[in-house]
Amino acid sequence: MIAHDLRSPMGSIKMVLNMLILNLPSEKIGAEMYELLTMANQTTEDVFSLLDNLLKWTKSQIGKLNVVYQDVDLVEVTDGGKPEEDKNPRDETGKNDGQR
Repeated sequence: MIAHDLRSPMGSIKMVLNMLILNLPSEKIGAEMYELLTMANQTTEDVFSLLDNLLKWTKSQIGKLNVVYQDVDLVEVTDGGKPEEDKNPRDETGKNDGQR
């Protein structure tokens, strides 16, 4: 499986780029070089994620990936949690006052 053979070296490259970004301030290497380093890091993260997804997909196709089903609150997932403002305010008794 070629994706598996690529994943390990990409993981190493990803670690080195992360280490460089964390330890080399842009003042030391210049803004242009820092930007290139950041772009390389993002590209490596994207490729690593792609390879990881490819491996998971391959395992699912050959039956080696166990699927675990779980209930998901779609409102929470799509809205990102509770709304900032209650669209239907309630009075102290907890009843909706019908006004917006």
